Parts: sequence; C-alpha cells; structure tokens
Amino acid sequence: MKMKPVFLIGFMGAGKTTIGQALGARLNKPVYDTDQLIERKYGKSISKIFELYGEQEFRKMETALLKEITEKSGIITTGGGIILTNENREWMKKTGDVIFLQCDFSSLWERLEGDHTRPLVYHRKKDEVESLYKNRLPLYLESATITIDTTDKTVEETVDEIIRRLNG
Repeated sequence: MKMKPVFLIGFMGAGKTTIGQALGARLNKPVYDTDQLIERKYGKSISKIFELYGEQEFRKMETALLKEITEKSGIITTGGGIILTNENREWMKKTGDVIFLQCDFSSLWERLEGDHTRPLVYHRKKDEVESLYKNRLPLYLESATITIDTTDKTVEETVDEIIRRLNG
C-alpha cells in the first residue's frame, strides 16, 4: 500500500530536516527536502535565490516544487515559510499528513542566532525574528493535522511520537 506523503512543517530551527531524516530511516521511506531540491534545481543557495529574485519569486518556486514532489510517497521536509500561501496549506492537507513541529521561541532562537545561511534571520534582531514566529504560528496550527511539541524532546522521542500519532 502506498503511503501518502508526510509533510513536516515548522519555524526555522524546529528540526524539520533532522527529524525528517530520522523518520525516513525508521519508516524506510525516502526523504525530500524542499529547500535542498530548490537549491539543486536552480543551482543556487536559498540565500542567493532570495538575494537575486526576492522572497515572492522563491515562494513561487516552492509552490511549484511542492506540487511536483507530492507525486512521490515519503517524508517531505519543508521550508519554514511554506505555510505562507493558502494554496500550499490546502495542498498539503489534501494530499498528505501535515505534522507541525512546534518548539518554544527561546529554544529556536538558540539554534538560529548567528546562522548566516537563513536569509530571514541573518541581520535581524531577536524581537524581529520572534515577531515573524508569532505571525506564522496560527498558519502552522491551521495547516497541521498533527502538532508535536519538540521543545524538550530528543530526535528519537519526536520520531516515536510521530509514528505513534500517524498510526492513530
């Protein structure tokens, strides 16, 4: 039986890529990272794409890719802003299980502070990034079919909970 895609959503630094890799290994399913696939397809880093084309163009690339990869069964780790368009939120809910990896902001900030690879964090103050987080939070919650608080959990504990909740 073909498993429908499992989308991991959450703010930057929530652990989507790390948890996605571990979940894929446990379930013996391929893992597709939307940011990595965009970088490969366009031959540029996400930071460079933002710099050259802007966030709006990046979001269009992200939506097109999202529709391409949901043809595949597996774990799909997404960029933190994938939930910004209604089209993406509806598409993920319609085609798969959407798991929101929720984490408190102070833990996220510890992981993000000084990360030059994240264009929406680099050169911003903590309160600016926290405002971005608070603005996106309702969209993550609206998009999710399952919400998991990862704040004090190990990768293994998070993966165990995802599997348990997917098996309902």
